[in-house]
Amino acid sequence: MKNYSLSLRASLIMLLLAAVFTPAGTRAADYEVNSPNGQWTILLNVDNGVRYEIKSGETQLIASSPIALNLNDGRIIGAGTVKNTETNSVENTIPVLIGKNKELDEKYNELIIHFNENYDLTVRAYNEGIAYRWTTALEGNIIIDNEDFVFNLAGNPTVYFPECSDWENFERIYEIYTSIPAMRRNQFSVSPVLYTYPESPYKLAVTESDLYDYPALYVEPAGGNAMRGMWAKYPKTVEEPDNIFSQHKPLTRYDYIASVTGSRLFPWRVFILSNDDKSLLNNELVYLLAEPCRLTDASWVVPGKTTWEWWHKSMLTPDAKADPANGIPANGNKNLGFDLYKYYVDFAAANNIPYLTLDAGWSESYIRRLCTYANNRGVKIIVWTWASCALEEAGWCAKQKSFGVSGAKIDFFNRNDQIAMQWGHRLAQELADSEMIGLFHGCPVPAGLNRTYPNILNYEAVRGNEDNFWRRQVVPDYRVQIPFIRSLAGPEDFTPGSLRNVTRNAFTPLDVDNTVPMTMGTRTHELSMYVIFDQWLGFLCDAPTEYMKYPDILDFLKHVPT
Repeated sequence: MKNYSLSLRASLIMLLLAAVFTPAGTRAADYEVNSPNGQWTILLNVDNGVRYEIKSGETQLIASSPIALNLNDGRIIGAGTVKNTETNSVENTIPVLIGKNKELDEKYNELIIHFNENYDLTVRAYNEGIAYRWTTALEGNIIIDNEDFVFNLAGNPTVYFPECSDWENFERIYEIYTSIPAMRRNQFSVSPVLYTYPESPYKLAVTESDLYDYPALYVEPAGGNAMRGMWAKYPKTVEEPDNIFSQHKPLTRYDYIASVTGSRLFPWRVFILSNDDKSLLNNELVYLLAEPCRLTDASWVVPGKTTWEWWHKSMLTPDAKADPANGIPANGNKNLGFDLYKYYVDFAAANNIPYLTLDAGWSESYIRRLCTYANNRGVKIIVWTWASCALEEAGWCAKQKSFGVSGAKIDFFNRNDQIAMQWGHRLAQELADSEMIGLFHGCPVPAGLNRTYPNILNYEAVRGNEDNFWRRQVVPDYRVQIPFIRSLAGPEDFTPGSLRNVTRNAFTPLDVDNTVPMTMGTRTHELSMYVIFDQWLGFLCDAPTEYMKYPDILDFLKHVPT
């Protein structure tokens, strides 16, 4: 009896100590998953809902936060009871067809929580960060009203926020906020969003991977130090395109975000983690989490540089007049045609540039002839179109292939709701069926699609050199931020190579016919982007005649690899 009393007293003391040293509203974790190197830990509590925390050692990065899928029939994915769990440790090497690494080490520890209500929660901890996803095995179709993806950030991080003003544009600059409370409610951004901790070396970026048949992630403040995911609602009615620069713009939307089959994988919610800046430059967690390549044979997918006429408005001479003595035809956008494109083909062939991209304004009347000429010179042709055309014209990709075209620049997606996110997979597969490469413009971030379909070499989702037509926002500082934030989601399409370089004070936007735009920064800064940026189709945005003025620059562009 005496021993029992001492035991009871000790237990009471321990409970009191726990009350003192355990923060209010928290309890011991039910589950814990650590990264292979021990740097990162995710703790999970499962009790009529799932909450998680992320730590590095004793340093908390994300405080207790809820996750769930909310169905319109009242069911909550995550609020069920645990049936059993399983754990796995994986150490593997995966080849990379196109990228800055020839292969990647795939190392992670995994926890899968099986719920009695026929769904799973999978959590993985990598050295590069932490991710989770839901998997459901429910009958019939289900409607997702919304998703709880909350991250209550500890400390006082600075936020690099690619802020949006609408649901259509994914080419954002970074608004930098010194704290989350400094942000206004109802602001939102595309992903990735980067958080840096001034009082520690930690960096945390929030994004997603393996996204299919589901709306893409936005991020918004949620009060206090919390932020959360948000998604475009499912389209109800859409505008029918009436010209080449329009798209199927949603006019009305339902009150839910997705209607899906009840048995499926949901996207990975991804926390990229780092304790220094430089490791962000080679963090491939989004790629590691993505669905592997769907192409049975991808030997025909070849990265490389491309010459291009659109940025410099096809201006080879200051007055757009022909210069027969130097073999220059009449030029400028009013003279697009076989003779002008032939000049670009000859320039590409002479300078180890494997592609020529034809932007808006090309014609099928001469494309077969041009492709024959270009292919005989070892140059492949890429043609521009808008997503509505490629989606609605049956066999569009196969028709272009019959002309001899090798790839397509597909523009004006301008949506990332559930329906629009299906388009990227569909167009990538249709291009692959014709062994054609592609690049997507006016599109969301790739979110791993570049692993699944490596034939899509570039994705815009960045404010590139073209933005200098209209605004003053693409400054050198912004370009330096891109490799640490936007590149985490996959390759971008910045189109560098301007040789019209000025200081900030001398810069003026020039959206005028027959006037070539200028860029802020130096030529060395422009050339460095061919080394630093993830762009597997490296555009030369300026005119061939400009590059030929500078033999050292042209020699660099001949030899720098993509």
